[in-house]
Amino acid sequence: MYEGWAAVYDAWMADLDYEGWVRMARAAMERLCPGGRTVVDLACGTGNVSLPLAELGYQVCGLDGSADMLDLATRKARRRGLAIPFVRQDLRTFQLHRPVDLAVCAIDGVNYLTDLEDVEKFFRRVHENLRPGGVFVFDISSAYKLEHILANQFYGWDEDEGACLWFNEYDCESRILTLELLFFIKEGELYRKVPETQRQRAHKVEELVPRLRKAGFASVEVCGDGQKAPEADEERIYFIAQRM
Repeated sequence: MYEGWAAVYDAWMADLDYEGWVRMARAAMERLCPGGRTVVDLACGTGNVSLPLAELGYQVCGLDGSADMLDLATRKARRRGLAIPFVRQDLRTFQLHRPVDLAVCAIDGVNYLTDLEDVEKFFRRVHENLRPGGVFVFDISSAYKLEHILANQFYGWDEDEGACLWFNEYDCESRILTLELLFFIKEGELYRKVPETQRQRAHKVEELVPRLRKAGFASVEVCGDGQKAPEADEERIYFIAQRM
């Protein structure tokens, strides 16, 4: 996933609020784990959360399953004079050299775990790789968003870097949204065609909170945009969990 079109990812996803995400994660760290300095960015992509956290003085490492995304993140970090290790690992089995104070997983990383057993494996790995008192911050695209906004929709755009055709199909029984994407990446006077299929699950809060507690997180906070309790039509939901 994300192989072949990582180079245009940042340009095409520029509207995502990474700055707001970093502010929220930093605030959670300062409130719940004051003095914490080490961070793992899970499903880090091209480093849009890793880099600003490192520039704030945190010691950061980034993990992702896409070699192309990690390569781009590494090059971006070097250009900004940052020494951030970006490593290819699976969210369900990852292992750090030493526990960290903060784990973050931004912009739908958990949605891509389409089996609840895999979600449980991921939560256990996060818990085991956090220090006592450490904090885990992640978000999901809400079930409302996948079921009522993205389901069975077609999108397309044409930009300087290339073009994209995007069709979604939602299965109500499995609650899985299948994203069929066809990218046309401009290379000189020609275009390279890159097909990709992604799948996200419409996780619900009442499914995830018990699994966080089962993994060992004693404290779990859930909020929507504006750090308030999620509304019924909330599109993005945030979780802040702490290992005691």
